[in-house]
Amino acid sequence: MSRDILYWSTIGTSRLYSISLGLIEVFTAFLLLINRTRTLGLLFAIGVFTNVVLVNFGFDISVKTFSVLLLMMSIYGVLPHLTAILRFFIGNKMVHLSQNNFQFSKNISFNFSLKFFVVCSMIGIIFLPFAENGNFNDDDFSRPYLHGAYKVVENNQKESAFKIVQFYIHRKNYLILEFKNGQTIDYFCEINKLKKQIKITNYQSKIQFLDYKYFIKDSVLELDFRNIKLKGKAQNWRKMSVMKNDFHFVINQIR
Repeated sequence: MSRDILYWSTIGTSRLYSISLGLIEVFTAFLLLINRTRTLGLLFAIGVFTNVVLVNFGFDISVKTFSVLLLMMSIYGVLPHLTAILRFFIGNKMVHLSQNNFQFSKNISFNFSLKFFVVCSMIGIIFLPFAENGNFNDDDFSRPYLHGAYKVVENNQKESAFKIVQFYIHRKNYLILEFKNGQTIDYFCEINKLKKQIKITNYQSKIQFLDYKYFIKDSVLELDFRNIKLKGKAQNWRKMSVMKNDFHFVINQIR
């Protein structure tokens, strides 16, 4: 598994960290909206985007240029106040920050209305999908048929680095194959329950049909790729150690 997939796959297992990080970013955005707190918001933004840049480079996540641009913009916004900030934190002196903040208009009501409209639009775009489904917890969303992770227990492939060891039916209707060397390949899939077939499409729009057999009692899924036949056993990922909501104050409590 590549470092970027590993990062995104594990960060969500900590609800406390995810919520805390999100609240810090929302608080930073709130500070940036208000003229009096904008400089403080830029300092928070530098901290947030520094963390993002380090994560992107450290885990080889492919938004490095964009995250660096956001960090540079935050630093650029602080530069006019840099001397005053250093005098305040290092020199322990009283300072007065300038109020030369950019405004779209001299009309205060117009500026406030514009900010209010932009913020409400962003909130609406973010929460609309959840409101339509009436569900704000992703864990409670329904999963597609055959959804899950399957460990291959039978495989007619010859031993090689590209031998399939696991496959996944993703909630967004993707079939993901994982090879012995850790690489993965994914296809968009459509399941036909009547014909017991799975239609898979690659990124070149090439279509292939797979026959499947699913044994509910044993949670076993068999896939027939014509030249490759796989038999996978569903893994109960909800009971894995990473999904347990454990908390330990000291290392001695860990077993």
